[in-house]
Amino acid sequence: MKMYGYGSMMALLLLAGIALDARGQGLLIDEVFDYPVGTLESSSNWENFDAPGSLIDVVEGSLAYAGYGTMQGNRVVLDGSEGFNLPGQRFGAQTSGTIYGAALVHIDQGVPGLLSNRFLSFNVTPRLVNLTVLGDGARGDAFRLCASKNNLSTGCTGILAPGTYLLAFSYTFNPGNEDDVARLWVNPDLDQPEPASDAQDDGGGDAASISEAVLEQDSDLPVVEVDELRVATSWSALNTGGNTAPGQPTITAPQNGVTYTLTGDPARLFVAAWSSVTDPDSDPVAYTWQLSADAFASFLIDVDTGSATRYETTYGDLNALLDGAGVNPNETATFSHRVLASDGQTTSASTTQTVSFTRGTSTATEQKAIPDAFALSPIYPNPFNPEARFTLRVGQGQTVRVAVYDALGREVAVLHEGVLASGQDHLFTITAAGWPTGMYVLKATGTTFSAVRKALLMK
Repeated sequence: MKMYGYGSMMALLLLAGIALDARGQGLLIDEVFDYPVGTLESSSNWENFDAPGSLIDVVEGSLAYAGYGTMQGNRVVLDGSEGFNLPGQRFGAQTSGTIYGAALVHIDQGVPGLLSNRFLSFNVTPRLVNLTVLGDGARGDAFRLCASKNNLSTGCTGILAPGTYLLAFSYTFNPGNEDDVARLWVNPDLDQPEPASDAQDDGGGDAASISEAVLEQDSDLPVVEVDELRVATSWSALNTGGNTAPGQPTITAPQNGVTYTLTGDPARLFVAAWSSVTDPDSDPVAYTWQLSADAFASFLIDVDTGSATRYETTYGDLNALLDGAGVNPNETATFSHRVLASDGQTTSASTTQTVSFTRGTSTATEQKAIPDAFALSPIYPNPFNPEARFTLRVGQGQTVRVAVYDALGREVAVLHEGVLASGQDHLFTITAAGWPTGMYVLKATGTTFSAVRKALLMK
């Protein structure tokens, strides 16, 4: 059995500058770790990796916490057994007021003894608002979380059990010397005004400025997963504008791990199906089914089904797609697939499953010299400035609309609206002169398909 890759493997980068949330407050970092599964590389937004041989792992999937996060991208694992590393992500230097941070953190086991080590902080020297896991000597099945200005384990929470937590933290600059304050909150309601903290520290020296968020993986650190990291200049900018993600869909077909042999009638249907979900805010939910050979860095199929909880295609079209992906007749390729449920602001993902296809030789598609199935290429280059290109092929002549949207969902350009002929690659160019730096979404919609691609404009 063989795994096939195709298209661009370039990761989509996130902008590490100042953005605005829905309420207009300053958001300095919004990190969903949308990087390829593997090792967190210096090609991401993170820099100053201390030990090149020491790994910080990016693993598939997002941590979940009701009312916080986007359920997009992946997450990182800080594992003390993999050695020391100290990457940081910079933002504009802050010298007054209060700097806030928030992140989802998962610790899946207790911490024995009095083991204590940092996993997240502001700045490298001195490290400020150090978030620390502290073992409890009397209980090996639990731990405490602590905040300190520049020492370990100064202000700590009560006993916590293994699980996923939403942590908020802050550093407040106060006039005078040695009176700045570091605070920590566990599972706060970010839609409400800032509450009293669960732990704090106001001792030791003060910071001249804060300009960096830092992950710390040290040899004594237990396994800590981190996701959805935000840094902001206000408490209200840490939330999601009150929006809650839809429920998580469950795939009902195909069965996980099944293999389809694509022979016989080319019109025979292949069906992907999943459960419907509701949105806590009563927003309408739209679904996207994705089939990928490379951990969703690119897609064989990426189709928006609207409110429908199923996607249908034919054995003939699947054979054509496999041919285009380089799968030889009678060979078997294994793919990952998942369903995304979106309310237009936040997205939930199903558990990723696998399905295998053995390419057939007796369908009508094998007689065509050039497969004419739908295919939307990756955008190249990505990131881009000011131009990027992509190609679109349609399985049958049809009316197609190709448009570009900004990160807020506003249409910024229509590249095509009209009939496209089948059987050839149509080349399109995105020209972004005068557009602000940021993430943009390309959407191509026809009678028989709908697909999206993302690209980062970086000036």
